Amino acid sequence: MEVFRKGDQVSIKGNPVYQKGLPFKYYQGRVGVVFSIGPKAIGVVTQKRVKGSKVDKLLYLRPEHLVKIKNTGSSKKIKEEQNLKLTEMVEEVSKKNLGEAETIKELVYEARRRWLRSKRFRSSKVE
Repeated sequence: MEVFRKGDQVSIKGNPVYQKGLPFKYYQGRVGVVFSIGPKAIGVVTQKRVKGSKVDKLLYLRPEHLVKIKNTGSSKKIKEEQNLKLTEMVEEVSKKNLGEAETIKELVYEARRRWLRSKRFRSSKVE
């Protein structure tokens, strides 16, 4: 059993073995923040889209249906690095005028395609 503390980010994953405290199917896979801890249930705040706006929803779930999210800081760093690499590829493609992209959208698409292709070839090499 995992230990949850206030402020922890959790993912809602309903476990069908335990029927008590099972979340509604809409919340399956959603991310929330722990705001209260009781003897049997854990309070989670998550957002739901209602008529075009986001509304905070308070859910009380059993801990069997929650999974703690780890390494949230590292995932942000990875995304930042990917964005930097993508911007470098866009600059490189724009300098070389490869693919003769007419719009910025096509330019970004061409750079992303080249970046993914180079990534695919790097991961498939056997050392």
